[in-house]
Amino acid sequence: MALSNLNNRIRNGATDVYVDNLDVGTTNPSARINIYDSEDVLLATVVLGNPAFNASGTTVAGRAEAIGLPISATAVATGDPAYYEPIDRDGNIMWRGQVGSDLTLSSATLTSGETFNLTSFTHTHPTG
Repeated sequence: MALSNLNNRIRNGATDVYVDNLDVGTTNPSARINIYDSEDVLLATVVLGNPAFNASGTTVAGRAEAIGLPISATAVATGDPAYYEPIDRDGNIMWRGQVGSDLTLSSATLTSGETFNLTSFTHTHPTG
C-alpha cells in the first residue's frame, strides 16, 4: 500500500533530513549545487549559504527554501541548464533535480564567463 495523507510534521521532518544533510561535512565551508546541461556538461557551480536551507514548514508545510537568495555565480560553460545536483560539504551528491521545477535561474541559457543568479531553490516532500 502506498503512503498517503502524510501529517505535516512527518513531511517537515522528511524534508529537513534532505536539506540538513547538505550542511554535513568539514571539507568545504558550504554546500554547493552543480548545474548541468542535458549532455552532462557542467555549466556552473553555485555556493550555498551555511546553513543552506531554512527549517521545513517555515512558510509552507513540507517545504524548505534556500537561504540568502538570490545567489550569484559565474558559468564555466555555455548551455541550457537541464538538471542539478546538490553537493554536501564533503563533496557527496545528495540528490538530482530538474532545473525549472524546484530550482530556477535568472537565465534559460548560461554563457561561459557570464554571471547569473540562483533565484529560487526549494525542496518539498509530497503529501503521500
